[in-house]
Amino acid sequence: MVGNGQITELANDWDGFSGTIPKSSATVAEVLKDYGYNTGAWGKWHNTPAEQSTSKGPFDYWPAGYGFEYFYGFLAGEASQYEPNMVRNTTVVNPHELHRKGYHLTEDIAEDSIKWLREQQAFSPDKPFFMYWAPGAAHGPHHIMKEWADKYKGKFDDGWDKYRERVFANQKAKGWIPQNAQLTPRPATLPSWDSIPESEKPFQRRLMEVWAGFLAHADYNAGRIIDELKARGQTRQHARLLHHGRQWRLRRRPERLDLRTPCAERHSVHDPTAHQNSGRTRRAGCTRFAKDRQPLQRRVGPGQAVRPTNPPNWLPHTLAAPGRIWQSHGPRRSNMRPRPGRSFTM
Repeated sequence: MVGNGQITELANDWDGFSGTIPKSSATVAEVLKDYGYNTGAWGKWHNTPAEQSTSKGPFDYWPAGYGFEYFYGFLAGEASQYEPNMVRNTTVVNPHELHRKGYHLTEDIAEDSIKWLREQQAFSPDKPFFMYWAPGAAHGPHHIMKEWADKYKGKFDDGWDKYRERVFANQKAKGWIPQNAQLTPRPATLPSWDSIPESEKPFQRRLMEVWAGFLAHADYNAGRIIDELKARGQTRQHARLLHHGRQWRLRRRPERLDLRTPCAERHSVHDPTAHQNSGRTRRAGCTRFAKDRQPLQRRVGPGQAVRPTNPPNWLPHTLAAPGRIWQSHGPRRSNMRPRPGRSFTM
């Protein structure tokens, strides 16, 4: 992102690290809107300075100020999947409309985007459209219904090291990576599966099951949008791009697709032990890293959270329970997934 550099919460006065998209750079949505496209965005929007994200604006750095005619999502890097603070265009949605039994943010933005697609087809069938769909998955907090997490029960029982080897071999078998590719070694700063206490392993397995269920649920809801396009016979007129755990974009009748790579995020920010042992120095502007930050937070009241040093014995059974925790995973789990850099997730 030109002149952005990092998320707004870590903005500093270094050139190119303001955390704000400069108005001297046009977004894809702005360009396509000027070419006659209908444009819409859903889900995560982590591009508005925090001090400008209230209901009174200013709205220059909201999606509406960057070329999106319609927006329905949250103005932050993460949000509760069960009780989010949502915005429609520039109006804050009444939380009582959302905080109901069975609500999930990913399902909500899927249904809303399908409604938008149908209205776009009805009112402007001759106009192309650009759709930016960014679910909260698989960014923290990992909130998913128990039945989705349970689909992966036992899939990670042998730990992240064995799983990583299994995935790598499968990628070769499918021809996704060269046959002479070599698996990068696990960083010495990250503990091996065999080195962690047996008492901790059920908890770590459940973290991985919840993450997998969370991502599968997002994939399913993205598929609902694709199914809507198939039902209209328009799948051949669209380009689809998925950034792992971040954004979907749909553009109709594309001749060229501009790609925007989201900022890399150090997974160590979710795991204080990994950071303390890594020997890395955080660069200026990243001073908000807290040593006592834990990958789990149990909610005890409005605006309050308890960060347990060790996972309590109730936790493995309630990780997928609505509203109980604010949970993510650290670099030990993320290191088993394929991505461009060993210390980053995309």
